Amino acid sequence: MKGTFKRFVITEFIVLGAIIVLGALFFAFVFPTHYTPHVLFVPPFLLAASLVLFHLHASSTKVRDAQFTSRYMMTNGVKMMIYLVAIVIYAFVFPENAYSFLITFLICYFSLTIVEVIFILRLVKRQK
Repeated sequence: MKGTFKRFVITEFIVLGAIIVLGALFFAFVFPTHYTPHVLFVPPFLLAASLVLFHLHASSTKVRDAQFTSRYMMTNGVKMMIYLVAIVIYAFVFPENAYSFLITFLICYFSLTIVEVIFILRLVKRQK
């Protein structure tokens, strides 16, 4: 599992680095008026959550399928609630920047989730 976790971390950093570079170019050249420095906190927040949850999911692959499924759904449900609370709080505190924050959040979230699901599927297949 240590090798898989290391590959996961490297892949997450590469994906996140690409998103940050593309996002910086996008905000610099396409929508410079919509840039807010708060979007810089989104990638590290999502990366930290993704790393913790991947570790929990990877350790859950050693149990029965039914237990893995329930643990996976529970942790993802809690993750969604935490993300929703963060988005709503940000939208209430900074309503003028909510759209750019939400778009950045969703792009980072979907990108990191795709990588996470690919690695979890590999782990589950390897366990069988």
